[in-house]
Formats: sequence, structure tokens, C-alpha cells
Amino acid sequence: MREPANFPPLPQLGELAGDLVVVRRFREADAGDLFAAVIASRAELLPWLPWVASYRTLDDAVTFLGQMEMTQALDYTCGVWERATGRLAGGIGLHPRDPQVPSFEIGYWLHTAMTGKGFMTESVRLIATFALERLGANRVYIRCDARNGRSAATARRSGFIYEGTFRHDQVVNDGSLRDTMYFSRLPGDGPLR
Repeated sequence: MREPANFPPLPQLGELAGDLVVVRRFREADAGDLFAAVIASRAELLPWLPWVASYRTLDDAVTFLGQMEMTQALDYTCGVWERATGRLAGGIGLHPRDPQVPSFEIGYWLHTAMTGKGFMTESVRLIATFALERLGANRVYIRCDARNGRSAATARRSGFIYEGTFRHDQVVNDGSLRDTMYFSRLPGDGPLR
């Protein structure tokens, strides 16, 4: 995680709307939906996202959203809502990484019942376009466990370019080492529409 002083305060995100989804920051009122989505998707998310293990009660989601409220000017942690129904489909984050570049990392997850519908592909395109066009990013990247084929497929479908795989670069939940795939977009790569 970056030091808050490294980046100037970030502008408001508002809502990013696509044909399928609306991306916006989580609010305190979203705690129940967030908790339900994480619990329903626990088995599928836990191998890739260690924080899922910390969700045991609704209070865990409330605490998380309270922390996000306090750091709004430093990071974008958002929910992905199905536009047609308003149902929470998952989460996406845009995290500042290097102020000199500037670069941002995108992370994402989907409710198990919402996979395979194009929601995350559209969400990644929306938030990457925001970073490149509104925040002046010179690099936006996604990294995922090399065994997580769905996450890698989302990066590719979203128009991100595969850069390579870092071997044994991170410890995972079971204590083993993982290989991490990297994908990126640069301003010169063209629009993500």
C-alpha cells in the first residue's frame, strides 16, 4: 500500500455507468449487500483474496466500509452494481501505486452468481478509462495469480496487454508461493470503448 503523502488527494469518482453496470464507491448502507455477496462467494474468492477470510459477521463489512469512508481521498474502492436490477455484482478498486509515473492498479471480484455476464469486463474498462483520461495515468495494471484463469481472461477481454509472469513472487493463503501475471494499459494503447 502506498503512503498517503505520495499522491495528492484524488478527485471524486461519482458514478461510472455502462450498458450493464454502474460503478460507484461503496456507502455504509451497502454493508448488508457486500456481506451477503462475499459470504455467498466465499469458496470461489478465498483462494485468490485473503481478505475474504476476515468476513465472519455483518459488522466486518460495516467496519470495512467505515475504513473506506475515511480514506476516500486516497483510494477508489467501489462496488459494481447490475444496472438493470441495482443488485450488487461485485467490487472493483483503483489503487494509486506510483505518483511519479503516475500508475494505478486495478483489483476486482464478482459475486459467484454474477459471473459470465460481462459485468467485470465492462467495469474494468470504465475504471481504466477514468484513470487514463481523468487522472492522467501513464500506466494502469492488473495482476493476478497465474492459476486464476478467470481473472486473467477478464484482463484480456478488457483490452489489457499481457506483460509477463513473475515467478514465485508472493505467498498465498496456504503458505505456498504463487506466480503472478501482469497486464497493463498505457495512454498510447488507444481507447477502451
